[in-house]
Amino acid sequence: MKPVNYSAWHLVTGLIVWAVWFIVVYAGAALGCQWAPPSPAAGALNWINLTLLGVSAVTAGYLGYCAWLSWQMKRSATGHGRFTLSLAAGGYLAASVATVAIALPLLGIPPCM
Repeated sequence: MKPVNYSAWHLVTGLIVWAVWFIVVYAGAALGCQWAPPSPAAGALNWINLTLLGVSAVTAGYLGYCAWLSWQMKRSATGHGRFTLSLAAGGYLAASVATVAIALPLLGIPPCM
């Protein structure tokens, strides 16, 4: 059986990625509104929201993939590795769900009000 590489860093990496995404989304919206605000007639589907939705989709997909990969690696791990990868999968999944939940308002709320 091939040894599974795991680290305690997996326990916090999902939430670190989520936190960086959170900062990028809010800073991106603020800077976009400052430098090139979209027309109010565009509503919520403007270039800022669509860009941030794209970034959000990529981030949520990456975190979901990390959750799936951690869960798959857990199957061949033993002892502490199995436990660590189970917790890591949950952390990645929670970060992915949080990303989607926080990104949903981008579909209906204009960024520069």
